[in-house]
Amino acid sequence: MKMTNTGALIVVVFSLFVLFDAISRDEAQRALTKPYVSWSGSESAIKTRCALLAASEKEWTDIWLRHKGVKEKWTGIYDTFYNPAALPDVNFAECMIIALFEGESSNSAGLVVCEIEESEKELHIRYENKSYQTMGPDGGGRKAAPFGLFVVPKSEKTVIIEEKVRRLKNSPPLWKERARIEMGQLDIFIDLIPRSLPPSRGKDPA
Repeated sequence: MKMTNTGALIVVVFSLFVLFDAISRDEAQRALTKPYVSWSGSESAIKTRCALLAASEKEWTDIWLRHKGVKEKWTGIYDTFYNPAALPDVNFAECMIIALFEGESSNSAGLVVCEIEESEKELHIRYENKSYQTMGPDGGGRKAAPFGLFVVPKSEKTVIIEEKVRRLKNSPPLWKERARIEMGQLDIFIDLIPRSLPPSRGKDPA
């Protein structure tokens, strides 16, 4: 039996509907968001260029005390009641923290997340170094140890840390992968990948 023109048109329209619906679902899954809360600045006591992930209060406390440079003051359990180091309270039942440290650097006001993109299997954390130029003797550079601490939705997807880079001043940004945390590996320290060296895993930034 031959299909009528009307029948063929219905099939085409239905096929297009299915296609656009699939595209819409994919776009919805890859929606861009921002961190729930961020801390950013130019001075951290962590001088190693690294990416850390905290999925528990214990891990977060360790990172925060290292960042503040007061880790050595507490050899036992940190006193969260009096909270002398002003540790921010985070709901780790629903959230986790991505902590980025640029290490010893210069001319930077801190690290900020530009966008978070979540797909079916990956969580892309895309950040930017708020660098600036100076003038003066020897360039007038200002020493810094930039950092960024970001509260994001808890996930066991592969976390990919990407830095915003520009080859030319007015060119579109490129996202360069700096670190990757595979699915389920939540309790590890990872070096940010240097621009010219292969990744190094498992290094404690102390």
